[in-house]
Amino acid sequence: MKFVSCLILLGLINVHQSLDNTAYSYDYYEGIEKSAESNKPIFLLFTGRTCESNLLFNELISEDDELIQLLGQEYVQVVLYVDDSTPLDQEKVVIRDGRKIVLRTRGNQWANIEISKYKHKVQPFMLVIDANENILKEPIIGKITKDELLQYLSK
Repeated sequence: MKFVSCLILLGLINVHQSLDNTAYSYDYYEGIEKSAESNKPIFLLFTGRTCESNLLFNELISEDDELIQLLGQEYVQVVLYVDDSTPLDQEKVVIRDGRKIVLRTRGNQWANIEISKYKHKVQPFMLVIDANENILKEPIIGKITKDELLQYLSK
């Protein structure tokens, strides 16, 4: 049992590290700026570090050379972890569905964007937007194969 737990933990660390590179932006607003500067659309991924579907997808986009090349050449890549526990410099209060919501972490902030702007709260959730936050390609939710993702990105 301890061995299995260690393998799972090592897998989480490996996937986390594999997406931690300069090709990706981990800030929604920074991604918008990069998109405006480069005139490239944004491949926007809302994900997490603990769900199996997220881990498998994170691994796919960080280890497959063909996907890495396509994403790097054609898109600004933004990965937002909705479970990121990094505290915000200052808490933010938003009103969503008539309720006051306090955003305390980066993950809260990214989840709020996913829910309020894109009307979803499931991960992995990916879509392509422009620098004005217009949806250019309909979102994809949940598990997806490499071939499906290549087809989606190449349209």
